[in-house]
Amino acid sequence: MITIPYAVFHVEEFERLINSPHLRNKTGYIKSLQAFHKYFIQLENGFVVFHENYLRAIIQSINDIEKLYRKIEQISKELAGGD
Repeated sequence: MITIPYAVFHVEEFERLINSPHLRNKTGYIKSLQAFHKYFIQLENGFVVFHENYLRAIIQSINDIEKLYRKIEQISKELAGGD
């Protein structure tokens, strides 16, 4: 079984925190938000769907299970605010 990461966080809250003068370390929030916009699209009604970039990354790795696991791990780390 393969678990595909799906971002569940409040984009507006992350943007508020990034712009807050009280928050010192904003790096994780910035990276998470960048990854969100890279891999997902938030529709006007609030629904979040996969971006073409996300689907392309998964499809290009689908024939090599180890490559697919590495790609999923990379996406998970990006969404968590890591490298």
